[in-house]
Amino acid sequence: MKTILLLLILFPIAAFAQHDYLIYLKDKNGGDYVAFSERSLERRAVNNVKFDDKDLEVSPVYLDSLKQIGIVKGVSRWMNTVRLISDLSSTELKSRFTFIRDIHELRNFPSTVHKEEQVIYEAKSINYNMADTQIRQIGIDCLHNDGYTGSGVYFAVIDAGFKGMDTVLYFDSTFMNARFLDQFDFVNGMNVFDYSNHGTAVSSCIFSYRQTGGLDDISGGAPMVDVALYVTEDVFSETLAEEFNLVQALERCDVQGVQIVNISLGYTEFDDPMENHSFSDLDGNTTIAAQGVNTAATKGIVVVAAAGNNGPNPISTPCDADSCLCVGAVNNQGNYAPFSSLGPNADNQVKPDVAATGWNTWIVSDSELIVQGSGTSFASPM
Repeated sequence: MKTILLLLILFPIAAFAQHDYLIYLKDKNGGDYVAFSERSLERRAVNNVKFDDKDLEVSPVYLDSLKQIGIVKGVSRWMNTVRLISDLSSTELKSRFTFIRDIHELRNFPSTVHKEEQVIYEAKSINYNMADTQIRQIGIDCLHNDGYTGSGVYFAVIDAGFKGMDTVLYFDSTFMNARFLDQFDFVNGMNVFDYSNHGTAVSSCIFSYRQTGGLDDISGGAPMVDVALYVTEDVFSETLAEEFNLVQALERCDVQGVQIVNISLGYTEFDDPMENHSFSDLDGNTTIAAQGVNTAATKGIVVVAAAGNNGPNPISTPCDADSCLCVGAVNNQGNYAPFSSLGPNADNQVKPDVAATGWNTWIVSDSELIVQGSGTSFASPM
């Protein structure tokens, strides 16, 4: 009797195992053009961007069919792909739906991949001039002197989270002047100001701002930009789903009218070793992240990304992308950081494209301190 009971308990677990799929569709079949914002249409006009199949939504007919047999976790119109949680096997899905071109199963394992984190040193109070060293290195001070502070430019940061940003006074200027325009968490659908402080530190290199004449003054490189914040990185795991999230965020940037995007994220190794990118994958066009970045460029969006902190090993994706500005790290004397990942990419393109201060960079922490951190995560926004 105990054996029978055990089998009855185990049977539903085996029968209703959940699968996490990327479903690649054959066509758009009735998808309408996306409703782009005025800022998006203006950016497209300036860059002479023509509308194409990637601007069509994923077929609502296909989506409705997939929703009948699972949970849709994400949709990419650029890739014409749906992330689906379903009890059905891939064979069952393909036999049931003729509109499916291909299926890739995302396998979730206990996370063993070390996430890139900023290295925080002893907190110090500094004045604006000390922070200005990293700005003067690449001539941003000259732009500031001529009045170019990012006003009217729509800038997005795609990251792991922006913990504390909504309460830290160094970001008050953005919030109080209504320049914080959009946010979305593609991982959990939660508040972007939860989870990780990584995006907060990254963003401080761009639009932190405090000028009171005191020792705690600081300014990012473009303090007056309009801002969108998107969370795509799951801090508790490392899977291809995060690259898919990244593409979804770039698509939202397109619709919202974002002009410049910073991505201080990179992917090479995953919890499932079978998903790892080989060096040959980093040819600028193969990975999900690289494809998303390249498509964003065709829509008139400038994408800047961190090279990675695995030097002297190769760069990570999406920094390998053909149309990505890949940034390596130096110190404020211009010496290349030993942790900064190296190029070229697998297609023998020179990477990184440029370098900026990412070694002992002055940043703002989520605890409202001006501190130093190291990583290409800070070179990229600089």
